[in-house]
Amino acid sequence: MNQETNKNDVSSKTKEASQDPKSKSLKSGSVRKSEEQKSKEEKIFAKKQTDSDIKEKSTASKKGKKKVITWIIILVLIVIIGALTTIGVGLYRYDWNDKYTNAIIKVIPYPVALVNWQIVKYSDFRADLDTLRFFYQKQQELYPNDAPTQTETELKDTVLNRLIEDELVIQLAKQKNVTATQEEIDQEFQLIIQQAGSQETLEQTLQELYQWNVDQFKSKVLYPFILRRNLEKEINSEADIDAQTKAKAQEVLDKVKAGEQSFEDLAQQYSEDSSTSSNGGDLGYFGRGEMVSEFEEAAFALNNGEVSDLIKTDYGYHIIKVEEKVIQKDEAGNDKEVVHTRHILIRYPAFDEWLGGELENAQIFRLVKI
Repeated sequence: MNQETNKNDVSSKTKEASQDPKSKSLKSGSVRKSEEQKSKEEKIFAKKQTDSDIKEKSTASKKGKKKVITWIIILVLIVIIGALTTIGVGLYRYDWNDKYTNAIIKVIPYPVALVNWQIVKYSDFRADLDTLRFFYQKQQELYPNDAPTQTETELKDTVLNRLIEDELVIQLAKQKNVTATQEEIDQEFQLIIQQAGSQETLEQTLQELYQWNVDQFKSKVLYPFILRRNLEKEINSEADIDAQTKAKAQEVLDKVKAGEQSFEDLAQQYSEDSSTSSNGGDLGYFGRGEMVSEFEEAAFALNNGEVSDLIKTDYGYHIIKVEEKVIQKDEAGNDKEVVHTRHILIRYPAFDEWLGGELENAQIFRLVKI
């Protein structure tokens, strides 16, 4: 009886609670919150999904663009390589010489030769060859009966050999810390101006014979000339070469002092100055400022009939004999001391021979047919 009463109470309370408006309102709010939360989660998920899709599409788009760019670069490289190869074949096999090819080889350093794996540029070869052709053409015009002639093969061989030598001299000079300074180049240029008479005359000659301006003359002629000269001085000053030359000169000086042969005879026999040895080493009369300073100072310090010790110059070792010192009048009528001398010269080993040995030892590859 009591149990049934309890059941009825619970049932009644449950029924009352379900019929309570406040209870219904709470239940309804709870449901709406649940639905809103679910909606938010769905929206968040949808947004994440959308972002993911966008990211995937963006990544795919970037990959596609990179692939296209890669192929474009490959195609461009193929075209460039093909063009360069075509020009190379034209240069090396068919000797192309049109304005477009010449413009390209000024930008692209096609090699005409390799010297110890350093490039000798085809553009330099072509420019110097054109200059030499022009020079011989002008010589033919000016001196039609006396002008020397060279074949195209000889011209090419001359230009290529000179460029190879110049490149090797540059390398050897660098090894020995030898340079040609701008000051040296300018000084040499001033000497040439004096010989030409004026800078205007020199510039006109350069243009008429070589189609060069002053800067081209300095870079193509004076720079390699001075660098070569300075390298020769450095080689000659090396202890073993200097000692060998000095010892050879000392042997000749001992013969002069012994007096068993005349100075003239010994000069004819031993002097390596080809321009004076045949006439007994006779240099004639000269004043101050006409000879290299070391030679000049020694000559003017001697009295008539005296012989010097060994005098070192850039050429080698000299033995000087003064025949006569006299006073003459110069062009202005002023007194001028002059000296008449003979000399015996023992030269340093010929630079050309030394350089020839270096050329034989160098790795040289000529890439054009001559």
